Amino acid sequence: MTALKTSRFIVGVLAVAALLVSPSIATAQSKTSTFTIAFDRTGTPGTETVQVIDPVSGQPVVDPATGQVVTTTRPTGAFMNPCTAEHVDVLGSTNVSVTTAVTNKGAFKVTVSELTKGTGSGWTGNSSADAIFTGNTYIFSDSQQFSTISVAGQLQSSDFGDRFTMRGQGPLNNWIIRVTMTLTVDALGNATVTIKNMTADPTCRG
Repeated sequence: MTALKTSRFIVGVLAVAALLVSPSIATAQSKTSTFTIAFDRTGTPGTETVQVIDPVSGQPVVDPATGQVVTTTRPTGAFMNPCTAEHVDVLGSTNVSVTTAVTNKGAFKVTVSELTKGTGSGWTGNSSADAIFTGNTYIFSDSQQFSTISVAGQLQSSDFGDRFTMRGQGPLNNWIIRVTMTLTVDALGNATVTIKNMTADPTCRG
């Protein structure tokens, strides 16, 4: 079942490069950007250290005190199913549509529609090299839509989140994966979306 969640998990918009609103911005028509973001969380569970990238500039973030590139650790590989304690390989994609339109007050109204679909396959073992597949399979399909107001003529970035329910066979094998995405809107209303992180809830939903 597809669930529609409205205005969920929106993190405050951070204006990072204020610009004057030009007449061309004030009279701009609505603009829609669409993205398909594939994700592959399969294989031996682990972690990786990655550079923190500024979503606006696309460059690594540097600590001003040390001059070192800032890094973060994020999980990789299969998720752990809290209902069965098995690993679950997950493949899927998120389709995102972002529409920006200038209001009569000169602000950007940003509307985001998102649909995430995919499948999972359970296995046991210490690593994917010696995996024993359990035969448990999972499907998910969840969506949300929300709108927010930002200042036209500014380069901005914010995080938003969604969750999708992994539905296994039977009534007692359902659990949640959460995804955090970064939405960037430039001064002209062009949008980009990237996946920042994905984690599984540690509690079985039954």
